[in-house]
Amino acid sequence: MHQDEQVQPKTTPAGVGYNLSISRHVATIELNSPDTNNALSPEILGGITADLERLGKDKAIRAILWTSNLRGIWSVGGDLNQVLQFFEREAEVQKAAQSFALDSWLKSIDNIVKLMQVMRECPRPIVGRVQGIAYGNAVVFVALCDVSIALASSLFSFPEVRHGFAPVTLALASIDKLGSGPLLAWGMSGERYSAEEARAAGVVTKVVARMDELDGEVERYLNAFRKNSPDAMAAYKAGVNRLLGLDFHRLQALAKDGWFRLLTHGPLADSNPLEGLRAFHSQRKPRWDVSD
Repeated sequence: MHQDEQVQPKTTPAGVGYNLSISRHVATIELNSPDTNNALSPEILGGITADLERLGKDKAIRAILWTSNLRGIWSVGGDLNQVLQFFEREAEVQKAAQSFALDSWLKSIDNIVKLMQVMRECPRPIVGRVQGIAYGNAVVFVALCDVSIALASSLFSFPEVRHGFAPVTLALASIDKLGSGPLLAWGMSGERYSAEEARAAGVVTKVVARMDELDGEVERYLNAFRKNSPDAMAAYKAGVNRLLGLDFHRLQALAKDGWFRLLTHGPLADSNPLEGLRAFHSQRKPRWDVSD
């Protein structure tokens, strides 16, 4: 038998990022960064990746629940204030050359892709409990959960284009769930989509109206996983992933050679992200916004 563990707060340089606990053969990852609306910093992504790798090897763990401690917020995705600070530093360093030396940014792509890969390859079923907004890479992590239950009031969005980014990494990881049609609409509009629209697009498994229904449906799945052979579930998941054929090494290369080159050498090279992030931070429109 697996002995239950106390809640373990996982700290980052900015403070507590998430809690990890184990009870009744279920490991729970609970996002808990109220100051940043559960923004997924590189430190948090790295910590969750390491925990998933460890938990996936433990056969006493029958399922992993990924949830949030914040009312109305699952995660806003990347930490835009942290990204802005990074681009400001790079802009200062590279001002004479008018280009960005973004080695650290490339590393952040590695962190995102690594977590995506670990989620896909984790032998334990991962259940997403979504009780609020999920933006940017948070949408992808919800979609990569084996089961995702969402509250009807939840909202989903790829807002990167409004900040001057092209979310190609997120698109590549979501293509098998969303398909090219919804993926283009979501990624190019930056609009917010309802939980029902997310269900229709394949991002979430089921939508419920009330919090008690959310908790009940999550527990129904968790209890089902407790009944099942962990080896059989792991084999089935591995087989489905092989059938889907998503190559994370190729995804990583495409993100760097495609998206990153557009960012640094193509039409986005004129400090597009820096302008978008500064506008977001100042709560003003970026210069390209010609909307009413």
